[in-house]
Amino acid sequence: MDYVKVLEKISDYVKQDIDLSFYNKIKLWRDWYLGYVDGFHRYKQKINGKYVERKRYGLKIASKVCRDWASILCNERAQILIDDEKSNEFIQGKDGFGGVLGENNFWIQANYLIEKAFALGTSATDIYFENLSVDEDGNVIKDGKAKAKISYIVADNIIPLSWENGEIREVAFVSNVFKKGKEYVYVRIHTLEDDGYVIKNRYFEKLKGGDLRQVPVPEGMLEEFRTKSFIKLFSIWKPNIVNTINLDSPLGISILDGILDNLEGIDYAYDNLCQDFFLGGKMVFMNGTMFDKDDTPAVYSQESVFRVMGDAVLEGKNAYYEYNPLLRVDENKKGIEAQLDYISLLVGFGTRHYRFSNNIIQTATEYNGEKQDLIHNAQKHNMIIEKAIYDIVKALLWFGKEILGLDVKVNANITFVPDKSYITDEESDRQFDLLLVKEGIMKKWEWRMKYYGESEEAAKKIIDET
Repeated sequence: MDYVKVLEKISDYVKQDIDLSFYNKIKLWRDWYLGYVDGFHRYKQKINGKYVERKRYGLKIASKVCRDWASILCNERAQILIDDEKSNEFIQGKDGFGGVLGENNFWIQANYLIEKAFALGTSATDIYFENLSVDEDGNVIKDGKAKAKISYIVADNIIPLSWENGEIREVAFVSNVFKKGKEYVYVRIHTLEDDGYVIKNRYFEKLKGGDLRQVPVPEGMLEEFRTKSFIKLFSIWKPNIVNTINLDSPLGISILDGILDNLEGIDYAYDNLCQDFFLGGKMVFMNGTMFDKDDTPAVYSQESVFRVMGDAVLEGKNAYYEYNPLLRVDENKKGIEAQLDYISLLVGFGTRHYRFSNNIIQTATEYNGEKQDLIHNAQKHNMIIEKAIYDIVKALLWFGKEILGLDVKVNANITFVPDKSYITDEESDRQFDLLLVKEGIMKKWEWRMKYYGESEEAAKKIIDET
């Protein structure tokens, strides 16, 4: 995407300097996240005077790091608590999986969004409306037909326009759109004016040479509307770490930025392990006198076990010699494990979060004493996640109240409750609570309520029957 040309078209809304070189970093992080960095995983090696293209094997640990952080911070055990019943039902339904969030597949997309934020530094949600009604001045009016939708946006489609104390106040979301063989750039702009947020939609046709020409927005899309509200319709997600590339930028920094050397190191080690197996196959060198000869030259593949060495005696040995090279499995494995320890520490998991057991990579849950880094960093990152979810729910409650006219509370108390099973696993909690039951500190029915999800009445009835 040509950010310079996009910024030229929306320059009237840009209020602070934007470091466009930062987006080159996002591309590098994306390459490592996807597991392929050109020039590293594909490289040229000079052999017998000729350059040969080679593949370097990779462990793709970068994507696993981001995926694991997403699993810790937002999973099926996370909850949103809203203290008003009607508001809660509107947002997430009676069962916690419906409502506006359910219609927008929020929990699954939120997990993906966190993974992408940790990979690329930043991600965002943008709430937009279908069938929205406005008056002749572009002000939003109440209409029960409108529908709220959530877009999930990655870092290289986010251009901050203004910010304060690190919080983005105004933003442009940019995306490429292809229609009927033509390429367009769609820009959705959130600006803050005296009476609240104004949302502007702009469409630009991409011409030859990369120039952009503004064209009308598609049918059914409003070019502009005024919310008359200071509640943001977007939220920003990012790791809660300082952007050390640009200390003044409101965009986040990838969790991978601090381990780029280690990502190379672990792929060097893993590639060496794979190459040892590839090059270390059994070979049998055989005397040429053992074969019948004709005029047809023999052709041997790389995988061939047998090698003909002419008619000479092989170093005083018999007519054949079996060669079984050492594979250095332990040395390669230790190199990979060392890099895993460094990576684990640098991304905030603490040491030994990853290790090898029975030749497969797994999370080491038994090192409870070494989880303090993980616990503290997870709590720190959750501050950003909680703020982002709060902003989404707040905006949706405003939509329900001011556009749909529903009896919901915009100022309801909203709390995000993350899963904390990374501190201790459920089985350990279960066994500990059983001990409390034996000591008489916890009642049996309380234990059943906690672990079987039964009501107090049902739990007591089962206990009485037994």
